Amino acid sequence: METIKFKNKDYEIVSKLANKKIHVKRKNKHFIIVPFDSAESFNSYVFNKKALKKNKVEMSKVLKKDKAALLVLEQFIEGENLMAIIASNRLDDVCLKELFRVYRNNRFAQILLSYKPENFVKHKKYFYYVSDAITSMKDGIAFERGDDILLWLNTNKQKQYIINKGYQYLDRMMLTSEAEIKKKIALVCVANW
Repeated sequence: METIKFKNKDYEIVSKLANKKIHVKRKNKHFIIVPFDSAESFNSYVFNKKALKKNKVEMSKVLKKDKAALLVLEQFIEGENLMAIIASNRLDDVCLKELFRVYRNNRFAQILLSYKPENFVKHKKYFYYVSDAITSMKDGIAFERGDDILLWLNTNKQKQYIINKGYQYLDRMMLTSEAEIKKKIALVCVANW
């Protein structure tokens, strides 16, 4: 059993996640440890988490920081990654409403998140943001005008993205023409805005 030290306490490593985060447990409680390569990246992460908290983004809470070891201990969010939900064709209208609720809240706060599906975990009825990527609205592209929205609709781009991330993509009706895709984007935005 592999362990990692955080502030002189041993945490059992459950799994290493794709985004360099480590799922750990101690005394049957689950946590996430986020390791950093430099003090600059550590400080940037902490700063972004504070900005996200200020804007009331649902996310894991920072529990403790170890600046000397460049580690952050966070709450572990039980839930299902949105990549798995999309891959198994379970993304429904309720999920899209929640996605647009998150987007709408952050748009009013003048910030943009990274809306790639792997950055969200569904816990109960909410989407929790598991990344720290944050951009000012004036420095980014609105979700409905960018490429990330195509990852949430049944497009070839979604299919390739899911397959490239190692998931098995369940067959479904695909939007194939550019006109079909633009119409679907418009309908989804109007229905959920």
